[in-house]
Amino acid sequence: MYCFDGATGTIEWRFFLGNTTETAMGNQVAWGRPQVADGKVYFAASQHTPPTRSRDHELFCVDAFTGELVWKIPFYREEAASQRHVMVGQLV
Repeated sequence: MYCFDGATGTIEWRFFLGNTTETAMGNQVAWGRPQVADGKVYFAASQHTPPTRSRDHELFCVDAFTGELVWKIPFYREEAASQRHVMVGQLV
C-alpha cells in the first residue's frame, strides 16, 4: 500500500502487507477499494492461487498520515473483502 502526495507525486509512506508464496510477486496485495475515514485507511488483503480458494483474509487499518499499522483482524467471508467498508461511529 502506498500513499502519494497529490501535488508532487512523491511517496509519503509505504505499508508492507507481508510475504507469501501464494502470489507471483511473493507478497500479499491489497484488493478492493481502500476507504479513508477519520485519519485512517481501511483495506482488505488475502492470499489466492487459482484454482484453490483464497485464504488468510485480513482487514487492515493504518494511520493515513504515517502509514503505521493501527490494527489488523482476520475475517472469514470471502465476499467481505470485495465490499466497501463503511464507518459508523467506531465500527467498520
